[in-house]
Amino acid sequence: MALIDIVWYNIRMKSLQESLEIAQNDAGYLLVADLLDSERNIPMRATSHTDLWPGDRWAEAYLAIDEPQIAESVMRTAVRSIRPDGSVPHLMQGSHIRGGIETRWIDRQIYRLQGNGALKLPNGEWVTKGYGMPTLALGALALAERGLSYPSPEILHNSITALYEARANDQGLIVARKVDELTNSSGKLSNKLHEEGKVIDPAVNALAALNFDALKTLDPTAPNISTADSTRRSLLDSLDTIRNYRPLEGEEVLAIARLGYELTEEELEGVCASPEGIEHPERTHLTMAECLEIARLTPESEASKSYLQRILPKIAALGAAGITRFEGAQPGSNAAANKYGRKQIWLPTAAELVQIKSI
Repeated sequence: MALIDIVWYNIRMKSLQESLEIAQNDAGYLLVADLLDSERNIPMRATSHTDLWPGDRWAEAYLAIDEPQIAESVMRTAVRSIRPDGSVPHLMQGSHIRGGIETRWIDRQIYRLQGNGALKLPNGEWVTKGYGMPTLALGALALAERGLSYPSPEILHNSITALYEARANDQGLIVARKVDELTNSSGKLSNKLHEEGKVIDPAVNALAALNFDALKTLDPTAPNISTADSTRRSLLDSLDTIRNYRPLEGEEVLAIARLGYELTEEELEGVCASPEGIEHPERTHLTMAECLEIARLTPESEASKSYLQRILPKIAALGAAGITRFEGAQPGSNAAANKYGRKQIWLPTAAELVQIKSI
């Protein structure tokens, strides 16, 4: 490599590393100060509402920014959302006043219309009837590895067992029956769910396998741990079959990245491509949070490096406004869609940003 090339390479890498640091500082501020309901220990997924998605991996994010007390408290909040049958909902409803009306009441009507319903727990919390992604044991393991408090193995085991009893098929794969049980509630899988009433999301099933692995590490004597092997084997078999006749789609690439198996550059390029110019990127692309997760999990890939080289300077230049849900999402004519699903600050994106080690 010529000297001038080495100098330019070092400048570019330094700039990219600086962009990462700036983005992570902004992301850390959002996670701790700007979008954390500290009274209820709920990370606000977006500026529009104070709700908790227990399936988001908050513990790992707060540990990445060296906030162990918040990591513990958010995990305790997630445990408060557990339903009497031991299952974890996709959403714990927060509460604040908007226009003189308590938002819990408004939200309950919305979720009732959407088919998710609402359930009041004996402890007074309102949760939805849909199922959250199986991540509780993953967060617990992250806490345990730091010597912090975490839910009991019994709670962890009951949460994944209840999910499998309600949603697993004969192959040991979780079958979603509501759009909010999917990785992308607006994409192709969502359309298929509306048509058929059920659908298998490979990215969710990859989390299930990892969650079982975490439970096994925490409690080797826990029953039904072998289900993880069945889930992983069935999932990989189905993905190998798909690869033989069509390109992998976003959730499938995310599943393979989560399981730590090899992806081709072409497969990664398909996910990391810029959605700019597409009217509805939420219908065709994974969120920025999930694209960042893929890039974080595949650091040696040229496609992943190119994605970070494109996206990190943008986020660093825009500040908190760049930590949004979808890259390239532009405001449309529908004010409600803008507020809830388009150009909004998105805390899961911040949670992924802070977990990137280095460029």
